[in-house]
Amino acid sequence: MTLLTAQLIGSAIVTSATFAISMAMMLAINAAGLLRVSQEGELQGLDLHEHGIPAYPEYALHNAATPQGGPQFVRDAYQGSVAASAAPVRQT
Repeated sequence: MTLLTAQLIGSAIVTSATFAISMAMMLAINAAGLLRVSQEGELQGLDLHEHGIPAYPEYALHNAATPQGGPQFVRDAYQGSVAASAAPVRQT
Protein backbone atom coordinates (compact mmCIF):
# COMPACT_ATOMS: atom_id res chain seq x y z
CA MET A 1 0.00 0.00 0.00
CA THR A 2 2.97 2.31 0.63
CA LEU A 3 4.09 2.11 -2.98
CA LEU A 4 0.60 2.80 -4.29
CA THR A 5 0.29 5.84 -2.02
CA ALA A 6 3.65 7.17 -3.25
CA GLN A 7 2.55 6.71 -6.87
CA LEU A 8 -0.75 8.51 -6.23
CA ILE A 9 1.07 11.43 -4.60
CA GLY A 10 3.59 11.58 -7.46
CA SER A 11 0.84 11.47 -10.09
CA ALA A 12 -1.09 14.23 -8.30
CA ILE A 13 2.02 16.44 -8.16
CA VAL A 14 2.84 15.93 -11.84
CA THR A 15 -0.79 16.53 -12.87
CA SER A 16 -1.07 19.67 -10.74
CA ALA A 17 2.23 21.11 -11.97
CA THR A 18 1.36 20.41 -15.60
CA PHE A 19 -2.07 22.02 -15.21
CA ALA A 20 -0.67 25.10 -13.45
CA ILE A 21 2.08 25.69 -16.04
CA SER A 22 -0.28 25.09 -18.97
CA MET A 23 -2.88 27.45 -17.52
CA ALA A 24 -0.25 30.15 -16.93
CA MET A 25 1.01 29.81 -20.52
CA MET A 26 -2.47 29.95 -22.02
CA LEU A 27 -3.38 33.02 -19.94
CA ALA A 28 -0.17 34.75 -21.08
CA ILE A 29 -0.83 33.88 -24.74
CA ASN A 30 -4.44 35.06 -24.40
CA ALA A 31 -3.31 38.33 -22.77
CA ALA A 32 -0.95 38.90 -25.72
CA GLY A 33 -3.91 38.45 -28.10
CA LEU A 34 -2.39 35.49 -29.94
CA LEU A 35 -4.83 32.78 -28.90
CA ARG A 36 -7.68 33.55 -31.31
CA VAL A 37 -7.75 33.52 -35.07
CA SER A 38 -8.85 36.65 -36.94
CA GLN A 39 -12.45 37.06 -38.10
CA GLU A 40 -11.31 36.73 -41.72
CA GLY A 41 -9.56 33.46 -40.91
CA GLU A 42 -12.63 32.21 -39.10
CA LEU A 43 -14.92 32.99 -42.02
CA GLN A 44 -12.55 31.59 -44.62
CA GLY A 45 -11.73 28.46 -42.66
CA LEU A 46 -8.40 27.71 -41.02
CA ASP A 47 -7.31 25.24 -43.66
CA LEU A 48 -7.46 27.88 -46.39
CA HIS A 49 -6.43 30.82 -44.19
CA GLU A 50 -3.42 29.22 -42.51
CA HIS A 51 -2.26 26.71 -45.14
CA GLY A 52 -3.73 27.97 -48.40
CA ILE A 53 -5.32 24.65 -49.34
CA PRO A 54 -8.60 22.92 -48.46
CA ALA A 55 -8.38 20.22 -45.81
CA TYR A 56 -10.52 17.69 -47.69
CA PRO A 57 -10.53 18.55 -51.42
CA GLU A 58 -11.96 15.15 -52.33
CA TYR A 59 -15.05 15.77 -50.17
CA ALA A 60 -17.77 17.55 -52.13
CA LEU A 61 -21.37 17.98 -51.04
CA HIS A 62 -24.21 17.15 -53.38
CA ASN A 63 -25.93 20.32 -54.62
CA ALA A 64 -29.12 19.43 -52.77
CA ALA A 65 -27.20 19.30 -49.47
CA THR A 66 -25.28 22.55 -49.97
CA PRO A 67 -26.42 25.43 -47.75
CA GLN A 68 -27.79 28.55 -49.43
CA GLY A 69 -24.86 30.65 -50.60
CA GLY A 70 -22.42 27.76 -50.13
CA PRO A 71 -21.03 27.58 -53.68
CA GLN A 72 -20.47 31.35 -53.82
CA PHE A 73 -18.78 31.27 -50.42
CA VAL A 74 -16.40 28.53 -51.57
CA ARG A 75 -15.57 30.41 -54.78
CA ASP A 76 -14.87 33.58 -52.82
CA ALA A 77 -12.81 31.69 -50.24
CA TYR A 78 -10.50 30.36 -52.94
CA GLN A 79 -10.19 33.86 -54.40
CA GLY A 80 -9.58 35.46 -50.99
CA SER A 81 -12.66 37.69 -50.81
CA VAL A 82 -14.51 36.02 -47.95
CA ALA A 83 -15.67 39.28 -46.36
CA ALA A 84 -17.91 39.97 -49.37
CA SER A 85 -19.54 36.55 -49.19
CA ALA A 86 -20.19 36.68 -45.45
CA ALA A 87 -23.31 38.78 -46.07
CA PRO A 88 -26.59 36.89 -46.44
CA VAL A 89 -27.33 35.75 -49.98
CA ARG A 90 -30.79 36.26 -51.47
CA GLN A 91 -32.15 33.85 -54.02
CA THR A 92 -34.18 35.39 -56.83
